[in-house]
Amino acid sequence: MKYLKPTRIALAIAAFACLNITIFTGLAAAPRAYLALSRVQVFPAIMALALSTFLFWIAVTLLLGRVYCSVLCPLGIYMDVATRLKGIFTKKPTVYHYGEPRNLLRYSSLLVFMALLILGLSLPVALLDPAQLYENFTECIHAWTTENSVVIKVVGGTFCGSVATIALMIVIAAIAATRGRLYCNTICPVGALLSLPARYALMVIDINTDRCTHCRRCEHACKARCINMNDSTVDTSRCVVCFNCINACRDDAISYTFNRHRLSDAMMQRLSTGSNAMSRPAAGDASTLSQSKPSTRK
Repeated sequence: MKYLKPTRIALAIAAFACLNITIFTGLAAAPRAYLALSRVQVFPAIMALALSTFLFWIAVTLLLGRVYCSVLCPLGIYMDVATRLKGIFTKKPTVYHYGEPRNLLRYSSLLVFMALLILGLSLPVALLDPAQLYENFTECIHAWTTENSVVIKVVGGTFCGSVATIALMIVIAAIAATRGRLYCNTICPVGALLSLPARYALMVIDINTDRCTHCRRCEHACKARCINMNDSTVDTSRCVVCFNCINACRDDAISYTFNRHRLSDAMMQRLSTGSNAMSRPAAGDASTLSQSKPSTRK
């Protein structure tokens, strides 16, 4: 399964390039293929009342997990780029550790976002929705570079909105470079929404406990920080299906599968036999002891 990560990276690069071409050239001039990618983003589809797109992503997440977050979300790919650049400049890969889920924060963020969406407050929505945030960011950069002006393109009708967009993108890049996908699993409303069906995904990252040597390489490679090696489990609600853990494992103990692994019967039998043998003497040993015991009869 080592091919899964390169495949995911290739698809993400292609999607990221298409989305950037769409944004920089303008929707009117963009080819249909590029337009299709920009229109299948989760919350823009909800705001456009495109129920079929929303249901499509719920179904995909129920089947495959949160593949949207690693393949098609422009902000997620932007965070991966920031992490990669940090590794290139420091010449040290980022080492992650398991973190407890912050469910109160992420689901509160989702509720706040939905309330803002219903109230029609465009600026907060533009700062929270990952697709809209990235589009506004690239539009600011595009306007700045093409117009040769220090005046940033206004987003959401205010100069402050543009400054807030750029500042937030810098903060997100800094968080991604040090803490991986922490933003995705705490603040991002799309991540919170997709985490609900992802809990019941059919295809999951699974750890084969018969093969695992607890070297923790998978945990250190997991940018979602969702692999708990204390009990060899993966939090599928936070897993973004990046396949980093599969490539990091040298024991082929991690797979992307429909079936969660259980300890083999043979191994359990060996353990059971071993524990019984330790708890009571063998029959031969008992007879030997009885024969070697001196008789007390006269």
